[in-house]
Parts: sequence; C-alpha cells; structure tokens
Amino acid sequence: MEWRHETGRAIWYFRTVAPLSILVAFDDRGSVLYYQCDAGCPATIVGRTVAFVDLELGAIVTPDLSFFVRDEDEFESNRERWGYPEDVVAAACEGVALAERMLATRTYPLDGSAERLLGQCLASAGPL
Repeated sequence: MEWRHETGRAIWYFRTVAPLSILVAFDDRGSVLYYQCDAGCPATIVGRTVAFVDLELGAIVTPDLSFFVRDEDEFESNRERWGYPEDVVAAACEGVALAERMLATRTYPLDGSAERLLGQCLASAGPL
C-alpha cells in the first residue's frame, strides 16, 4: 500500500502469517527516512480492507541500517492495563525479533525493494 505520509510518501507492508508490519517512510525526493517495524497480530484482509492490531511495540531502522527497539514502556503499560495473554506478549516479542532477523539478512522489504517499488509507482504516475 503506497500513501502520503507526514514525511512525504510511505509504503506499508502487512504480513498475514507473522506478527509484524513495516512502514517505509520516504522524503519528497524518494530517499528512505526510516523503516517503522510494528509488532502486532498478523494482518487480516477482507475484500479491500486490511486490519492490523498494533501492540505498541516495535523497532525503527534508520537509513544507515541502525536498529533500535521503541515503545517498550508503552507496551508494558498496555500489557498490564489490558491484561495481554502470554500468546499476545510472545507474538509482540516475535515481531520485534523477526524485524531484527529480516534486517540482518536484508530480507524483503528491507532489501531495497521498497525503494524500487516507490520508483515504479512514481514512474507509472507520469510527469509531475
């Protein structure tokens, strides 16, 4: 899914069999600003609607491919507040671990494919 983001443009990848979504944010020139990896329940798709439950735990990957976990305090607060069952907690932790493994192995979409896809989308739109 390609859409306008407050930073310029973004492509959002949802996984239906893994507890992770990845938003790739670009500046107006098409350069990656960051990859936002959000742990959550696997996405579901019904018709043209994608549903994803973000568990407020994730990671950021910077353009130089640095990786850092974010929102751990928010996740812990929500875990206590909403009484997340252990399988949900395990899914959130697995989502972050999966993002780190994907980065280490440069797995799609952390392999440059998001940049290529944005280029194709912009080229197919014609002149600005």
